[in-house]
Amino acid sequence: MAAAHNGNFSPGRLDRDNAANAPEVDPRYFDMHNKSPDQVQVHVVTQKKLPFGWSLWALLTLAALISALCIGGVVGGILSKQLADCKSSLSPTTTQTSSPESTSRPAAEADDTNGYAPVLAKDIVNLTRPDECASPGGPHKIPSTGGLLYTYYCDFNAPSSSEIHDQQRFLAYTLRDCIDACTNMNQLVKDDHGKNNSNRTKCDSVVFSWALEKYSRNRNGNCWLKTGRAAEKVEFISVGNIYAEAP
Repeated sequence: MAAAHNGNFSPGRLDRDNAANAPEVDPRYFDMHNKSPDQVQVHVVTQKKLPFGWSLWALLTLAALISALCIGGVVGGILSKQLADCKSSLSPTTTQTSSPESTSRPAAEADDTNGYAPVLAKDIVNLTRPDECASPGGPHKIPSTGGLLYTYYCDFNAPSSSEIHDQQRFLAYTLRDCIDACTNMNQLVKDDHGKNNSNRTKCDSVVFSWALEKYSRNRNGNCWLKTGRAAEKVEFISVGNIYAEAP
């Protein structure tokens, strides 16, 4: 049904007048409603929560304080070490005052300029006794410097007799010195072939005395090279003497 128009109003004019009097609408409203829900972007700002409810400035201040403490500790340690090194380098050097040397310097002490000066026999009471001779008896073994093995008995003597004869007598400071002389004597006999030793005398045994003061003053020696051997070794009563036989 057509609408009734009262009076002399034209329909076209009525629409134009209403449009002129209508309120203005914000064009953004039309733009928003023309977009689909997926095209509308919504920005949601979420406020970040800091630990313990602290503000950002409080956390930054705490971080700066911790960094300063760490750096200070490192620098302090370096300075302390340098200070300690400085003190040690500046500490006074202890001067050792050497005591004056005794004028009675032992003759046996080595001298770099004059060489070794052995103690004179007259100044020696006893020489070093072999450990095995802490008690009398034997047999014990001792090698010569050349490796020959001698057999010896402590506190035993083999004086000259019809079977044993003294060939040489001299001063020796050790039992090994004495048996080395016996070995050398036999080597000379072997090398000489009797040219300068017609009876080809050999060293069969030795007697060495470590009680130097007791035996050397009146006998001018403490090592005796002998031909012949003791038949029996039963009485070990000659304290300070050692009897040894060549192999």
